[in-house]
Amino acid sequence: GGARSRRPYRLTGEGERTLARETLRTLAEPERDYPRLLLGLANWPAVGAADGIGALTARSAALEEEATRLAAVRAGATGPTDPAEIDHLRRQYWGMITEVDHHMGRLWQRLRDRGEWQDTVVVVTADHGEQLCDQGLVQKAGFFESSYHILGIVRDPRLPGGHGTVVTDFTENVDIVPTVAEAIGQPVPLQCDGFPLTPFLRGERPDGWRTEAHWEWDWRDAFIPMGDHPWPWDRRLERMNLATLRTDRHAYVQFGEGDWLCFDLVADPTWNTRVTDPAVVLPLAQKMLVWRQAHLDRQMTGMLLRNGGIGRRPELLWT
Repeated sequence: GGARSRRPYRLTGEGERTLARETLRTLAEPERDYPRLLLGLANWPAVGAADGIGALTARSAALEEEATRLAAVRAGATGPTDPAEIDHLRRQYWGMITEVDHHMGRLWQRLRDRGEWQDTVVVVTADHGEQLCDQGLVQKAGFFESSYHILGIVRDPRLPGGHGTVVTDFTENVDIVPTVAEAIGQPVPLQCDGFPLTPFLRGERPDGWRTEAHWEWDWRDAFIPMGDHPWPWDRRLERMNLATLRTDRHAYVQFGEGDWLCFDLVADPTWNTRVTDPAVVLPLAQKMLVWRQAHLDRQMTGMLLRNGGIGRRPELLWT
């Protein structure tokens, strides 16, 4: 499951053409005195092995009264079940990806024509994946990996050692800003949760690299308009969230209302085989807790309050 169709439909996208046209116009502007950086954004999933049909449900009695409304919200993300319809949907999607590829190729060629390809750092990423009928869903939803597993391409012409290599370690979008900071010769801001990908770009694997990936989803935005939730006594909205920790073997999902799920991804990559063994679940839950503690609200990171209120804000690096 999850494989792309043999032949994507050919689609045209005015939005993609406009973006490419405006970027090409920008490239035609006079030279600036700073390194050129292109950041590409595409809703391009790393389509994987999760294709089982499952149900995303409200799992706690504490949210039982919200279940009907949650089902209504989720109904818009329910995918087709007919194989021909699924194939049609995936062909459309890959057709749009082909369109994006075409316009990115235009940008790369313009840079080569201007003699700037070797002076340009390129980053291609996405803000989310796409279910494409994995777990019976479309769009992005829940905790399933297809909604969060995205591509990441980084090319620094000054670091040819990593050109053409594939990194199989877990990387996250929080690694982009630290990577860009090092690429332009700036310190990594104190507020950054991620790490520079620079060692990988040199063809090296840094010691102590993360052994799991993390993602979160907060769906309270769907319910805020649906009724009153008088603060501070009604805290239901505060529980409408989840966090996922994914290792090379397991996935652990913690829900804001206290429930949890754990999956054995080696035995079943479709996220349908649950694990309840405390010897497996407890270490994963502890990893999740330590990760959350290490990445709390960082607005005041580096702010020291001493001697009656003398503080130090993090140095403003970029304006």
